[in-house]
Amino acid sequence: MQGIVFNTRKAPFDDVKIRKAFIYLFNRDIFNQKFFFNSYSMIKSFFPNSIYENPSNPNLSFKPDSAIALLKEAGWSEKNSDGYLVKNGKIFEVELPFQKGMDRYLTIFQEDLKNVGIKLNLKEIDLPTIIKLGNEFNFMILPAAWENQLIPNPGTYMYSKLADEKNTSNWDGLKDPKIDELIDKYAITFDKNERIKIIRELDFIACNHFDYIFQWTPNYQRIAFQNKFGYPDCMMERIEDYKSILSYWWNDPERAAEYDVAFADKTKSLPITEIDNKFWIQIKEKEEQLLKK
Repeated sequence: MQGIVFNTRKAPFDDVKIRKAFIYLFNRDIFNQKFFFNSYSMIKSFFPNSIYENPSNPNLSFKPDSAIALLKEAGWSEKNSDGYLVKNGKIFEVELPFQKGMDRYLTIFQEDLKNVGIKLNLKEIDLPTIIKLGNEFNFMILPAAWENQLIPNPGTYMYSKLADEKNTSNWDGLKDPKIDELIDKYAITFDKNERIKIIRELDFIACNHFDYIFQWTPNYQRIAFQNKFGYPDCMMERIEDYKSILSYWWNDPERAAEYDVAFADKTKSLPITEIDNKFWIQIKEKEEQLLKK
């Protein structure tokens, strides 16, 4: 799961209206189209691309008019001569640290914020500094990316008590008694289907706090390889990356011989076989159908 996290412990992002306004101004569909060839799936969950994702989660799209309306409700309606929103004598100004490469889409985000009167200051820093800022809660908004576990353990980053403990993963400051209750219930529930339902309920509540500007994720892995190997139908482990190939694949003497001939003679070519392997996607669909029953 990756996105831009709000520090909800202090203004202005202690107001959910402001958080939602920023989400409405993050045009991730355009970023996906312009920079990523529409190859990514948009995230709308703390457990994306898994059976634990709640399909009913909110999924806000780019809507500047909705953002402006929310900003007005939050008391940001007047602008100064430079076009920036002003309240109590101060302009609406936010600093966003980022890693090199993110600026290609963050500068567009910066411009869209400026169009509604918000000044976004971009500051390029390295990953260790981002982690330090997040762990110390010393930020307004900050890029964040978390690797989910095979079996979710939300108690390590969603408990209310962690919101005030530095060096934890609760960077946003999430506090919700219902989430705490669900985490406790999850810890003593052993039926898999019940555990999935608990996490989905928790996911829905957490997503409705709007503590993150969710970004995107690939629901696939790209692999290029010499066509001289044998491999199982699944190609690799469901929960592992390409490194599982070392355990699952084998050298196929017949394919290797064909490959060597084609490699030596450029007039020869090998037949094009399956390009998209959807073995695990099909397994996921079957699981979801069983869960509905």
